[in-house]
Amino acid sequence: MADQSLARLPHRCALKHQAVYQELTRAERKAADYLPTCPEQIRDLSIVAFANKAGCSEATIVRLSKHIG
Repeated sequence: MADQSLARLPHRCALKHQAVYQELTRAERKAADYLPTCPEQIRDLSIVAFANKAGCSEATIVRLSKHIG
């Protein structure tokens, strides 16, 4: 994940994203890679909508959320 795209995330989220990224599964990385694309919209998305846009399952979003905190 490029540092430039992480700059769009809130600082704490970007730091946590970088810290856990290597520990994530391939599906979780797919969702994590989607986060910086439109951070201002993600907070308003449901888990189902986020999963659909990121191309992964709802369970993956929950696991990623737990990793990021």
